[in-house]
Amino acid sequence: MIASSCCLSQINGTQRFRHPLSSSTIRDLLNGSAHSSAFPRLYRLQLFASYEERKRFQTTGPVLRPPSLVPGRCYTRSMSTIASLYEYNAWANERVMQVAEQVSSEQLAGPVEGMYGSILDTAAHLLGVEENFLLLMSGGETKRPDKPDIPTIRQRLAASGAGFDRFIANLKGDELARRFTVPWFKRQFTIEDGLVQVCIHSTEHRADLCAALTRAGLKTPPIDYIAWAIEAGRATASAS
Repeated sequence: MIASSCCLSQINGTQRFRHPLSSSTIRDLLNGSAHSSAFPRLYRLQLFASYEERKRFQTTGPVLRPPSLVPGRCYTRSMSTIASLYEYNAWANERVMQVAEQVSSEQLAGPVEGMYGSILDTAAHLLGVEENFLLLMSGGETKRPDKPDIPTIRQRLAASGAGFDRFIANLKGDELARRFTVPWFKRQFTIEDGLVQVCIHSTEHRADLCAALTRAGLKTPPIDYIAWAIEAGRATASAS
């Protein structure tokens, strides 16, 4: 019987798995018949797509890497995590836009070093990426770039957040592997990669906006994921 290696160890600074899973266990996990909560998350991320791949990594142990999505595999945790990220994303967008509405027209339009142009340029860019990725992943066509005022950006970001919520709620696990084309990159990406890209991209530019708003003399609120988790009631009081 060939066993997979799965427990974390450090080899030359690289995390690797080193704990045996039987062939039957891996088969059950690959076809979705094993209950996902019975296995640590890292195990599920590192399941092999084929017995050939398992054999290839048998000697050295697999290097930790993003999962290869396989139709039929259980993605309950992945979908839950993505849904939570988009709840957070909409919450953080709203908090930043509330502050941005207090900025003068001159401050909004002035160029800011190290950012995507001005505060208004950056907010419009963040909005455009969210809207267009949602359109592309939904099979639609992209919108032309525009630069509305901050109240309009705030409204449209709220609508975009609601649209992502509906999109994610209607996704089935195997659809994360479906590919869509991003025309400005001239490449196809999986739905999962597209969803992750939007969240990370928005996080990057919210940080830009918060820095610029602070320099403009405004106080920005905490927008860490953990701040959202506390506000959303997902955290519990510690025993001590």
